[in-house]
Amino acid sequence: MALAALPAAQPQEVPRFMSGVDVVQFTVTVLDKERRPVTGLTAADFDVLVDGKPRPLMAFAAVTLPDDTLALRESLPSVPVDVQTNRLPLEGRLVVIVMDRSIFDEDRQAAHAIANAAIDRLGPNDIGAVVYTGHASRKYSQGLTTDRARLHAAANLANVSDMQAAPGTPSLAAAIASRGAPQKVDQLERSLPLASEEQSGECDCGVCVIDSLTVLARSLTGAMGRQKSILYVGSDIAIASQIARTDIRDFGGRCSAYIYPARDTLTRALHTASVTFHVIDPHGLDPLEGISFRKQSLAVLPDETGGRTVINNNRPEEKIGSIFDESHSYYVLAVARDAAGAVGADQHQIKISVKKSGAMVRTQNLPFDADPAAGRERAPNAAAGALAELLPRADFPLQMNLAPQFSPDGSADVRVLLGVNSGTAGKLDVLIRAYDRVFTPVGAPVKQRLDVPPRAVAGSSAFQWTSGLKLPPGDYEVRAAVATADGTHAASVIGYVDVPDTRKADLALSGIILKSGGQPTLRRVFAAGESIAASFQVARAKAADVSVGYRLTNILGQAFSDGVLPRAASGAGAIEPHELLIRVPNVAGQYVLTITANDGHHSARRDVPLTIR
Repeated sequence: MALAALPAAQPQEVPRFMSGVDVVQFTVTVLDKERRPVTGLTAADFDVLVDGKPRPLMAFAAVTLPDDTLALRESLPSVPVDVQTNRLPLEGRLVVIVMDRSIFDEDRQAAHAIANAAIDRLGPNDIGAVVYTGHASRKYSQGLTTDRARLHAAANLANVSDMQAAPGTPSLAAAIASRGAPQKVDQLERSLPLASEEQSGECDCGVCVIDSLTVLARSLTGAMGRQKSILYVGSDIAIASQIARTDIRDFGGRCSAYIYPARDTLTRALHTASVTFHVIDPHGLDPLEGISFRKQSLAVLPDETGGRTVINNNRPEEKIGSIFDESHSYYVLAVARDAAGAVGADQHQIKISVKKSGAMVRTQNLPFDADPAAGRERAPNAAAGALAELLPRADFPLQMNLAPQFSPDGSADVRVLLGVNSGTAGKLDVLIRAYDRVFTPVGAPVKQRLDVPPRAVAGSSAFQWTSGLKLPPGDYEVRAAVATADGTHAASVIGYVDVPDTRKADLALSGIILKSGGQPTLRRVFAAGESIAASFQVARAKAADVSVGYRLTNILGQAFSDGVLPRAASGAGAIEPHELLIRVPNVAGQYVLTITANDGHHSARRDVPLTIR
């Protein structure tokens, strides 16, 4: 990797730094008075102060993302890839959609519309995640992925009764039911219930959400060339501005001692991670009084980070486009860490401004640690360190395919097929770990030491090997890391897998393993007319005749081949293995291989995207 010199010769290239170059890298968005991105700036247009003293930029890049028009978004593959890679674009957005516990039952559809609108606006270089803050709803969270279908599924899964605490005092639904008749309640009861007034043990004073957001912000900290943002979908947050201490609610009492220190910690975490915080309230237009205090609370973090606050709007999802337009262009800057501030200081402050009239840096003040390793637990080895990084590490290419497999006793495991390029031959450390939907490790990690001599990959572009994870039924994030034995280079990759429960599911399909030359392969690009095989299993919990079919279609849905496989003998709890031989079309293009199983009452389906050249 080469350090980008100044002035930047190619402004679209995000800086890459050699190991040992200790820099603080951050992204900034520059907007005009209409909140439109200001483009065309150079490094000379930025003034950067570190602890009040001017500091030169070590690197600079101007990023303009690919157009995310509807036509381009519709050109994205309709079937998610089943081979994950660590070769992600350096630039793009990283968007975390937070579905908060303050969403009310009557606002569930509006909240879903907001989240889905944000997912639909993700561009080809963007990565997204969906995170729930409620104790019962956390199981619906989805980690960072480029798979739009997974993000949509997570955004629409949760039952809002899982997302919030006990119902509050009368809200918009009560006003509608009364047909506008005056309600005999005081101002406190007429407003929405506030998170800061909560007295439950789970989330006393509403601080649990602030703490969760702090953990999320800290996890986004790192030197990356992505514009990072949190889209907070909720109707309240216990983080009111200082002026709120004089409100009729007693914020000078017990809760303020918890809320304000937690808020300060969260604000610093957002600035350190260079994250823009947006709030979109799904509650819509509220005819009741008392909204001013809630609006103050919701606006604190957007005001601190240069984000937007969308509140008191009956179509809040329509504001998503404007939020994404603001980050269509941004800048990546870097300063030297070792040149910053006074000796012995553990925190330094960056202040950024631009010389262009009418332009404003969205986030002007960014703190950073003098020692980035201070207070952090040191990884025991290079593979573990790569596994813990937010995004895949890419010192060398790494690919992974995950396929659930069924055993005769009804249990399941996940076959993990990994591959590195042949230039990575040598002694390699491998670490594979699974996590549930609330990001908790599940089961024992797989640890391997491989000795890959050069002759093992002679004449081949890649080296592949198979591992296995024993997992109970469920939906998992799987991370794999590979490091050279000397620890100088490492790579990681992230994927997701759904393990069916064959003991309860009436009908289930395993993952599909593609084979070339009789061996499992990570290849998904094949030569015209090439012969391949697809291996899979069908499981049924009850005795039934199952029909198994296949279909190979192009992107227009036109079938190039299809058929029905021979029926196997019926029987309860049977696991049927199948291997389908396929000759791919002679016409180049994008295709989808679909396997379906049907017993007349239930069906199961798996898709694998293919490219023919």
